[in-house]
Amino acid sequence: MSEKFETFDSPRRKPQASGSDSLLYSGSHQHVPYQRPPEPKQADQFPKAAGAVIGHASVWIFETMAHPFIVFRRSCQISPGSTYHLTPFTVPTVGFQLSRNKPPAWVYKGFISSLLTRGINMLTENVLNEVTNWPLAVSVYSSLKKQCFHLLLKWTGYLLCAPLYITSYVETVQSFGANDSPSLFEFLTEGCSRLFGRTYQHTWMVPMWTLLVPTATFRLCHYGVQQVTSHLVLRYLTEEKQATEMQDDSSVDYVKQTHHEQIYPGLVANFVSFLVADIVMFPCETVLHRLYIQGTRVLTDNMDHGREVLGVHFRYNGIFDCFWQILRDEGMNAFFRGFGALMLQYSCHFIGLRLISYALESVSVGMKRNVAARKR
Repeated sequence: MSEKFETFDSPRRKPQASGSDSLLYSGSHQHVPYQRPPEPKQADQFPKAAGAVIGHASVWIFETMAHPFIVFRRSCQISPGSTYHLTPFTVPTVGFQLSRNKPPAWVYKGFISSLLTRGINMLTENVLNEVTNWPLAVSVYSSLKKQCFHLLLKWTGYLLCAPLYITSYVETVQSFGANDSPSLFEFLTEGCSRLFGRTYQHTWMVPMWTLLVPTATFRLCHYGVQQVTSHLVLRYLTEEKQATEMQDDSSVDYVKQTHHEQIYPGLVANFVSFLVADIVMFPCETVLHRLYIQGTRVLTDNMDHGREVLGVHFRYNGIFDCFWQILRDEGMNAFFRGFGALMLQYSCHFIGLRLISYALESVSVGMKRNVAARKR
């Protein structure tokens, strides 16, 4: 019995090319493009670490830098004086006068309690996320159901932390030295005591429980405006970058994805979004802050000339009554008391943002030089 052997040229025995790794081709030799071996990562460790440090440190720098302006703005919002400080030109004079009579620490009163309140709020949201499985973060393209549950989680977190937020606010506006210096965690016990009515009583003190829902709603609206604005700014910057690349007829490669292009757009979006949110919510913030301080017998600085302390004697019967009395007695401009401090705050923020941009560009130049040297 004769066996049939198939030759190499037989279609049944002919090797087939499979993908770009095969060197056989049914006809001529297959061309395989040269693949560059993976580049060592050691050369990029320092630029990447520097970019990450700059990005994260900028958040804390801006928080620390903004607090003195926040103290000044909040003090103006509850000040019974005649100077509204609507422009930044009147702020340095009063700030200098206050600094002459007080130690430098007065500009950071309530700073620790503000950071602790923010940390507790983040912890509360994480616990709610674990218990309810509501999304802790969503994108703009997420489903409507996820976005609603995310907003519900944020609102619940703000609601639970509202007593701490209110007592932390009181620490930022009380005159440094004229009132008893609060201990580190006193705002925790003070918030609970005021919530359950076991603190000093006054005829016109607004009950804490009536301020919880307005406070949580205000902070949620501020968060919503900030998130929408941030998305729009990032989208604009992305589309502008893509249009520039199309005009240059160049593709995005490893060299172009620098830390400046990765980190700086997010910082710009964060800057613009918080600025827009603070401006839009400024009148509501003024109304709530006056209700927070009403009836607490706290002494605050005179924001007309900064040489004395004054008692706060507001008598409002609620949010709408507060809004109407401010509009009737002080005018529309009174809702923007201390707006000049806000302008100075974001002016300094902008200068810091430009300095960070310069630092990121320096790191990016170093990355490009390292990549170009390895290619050569």
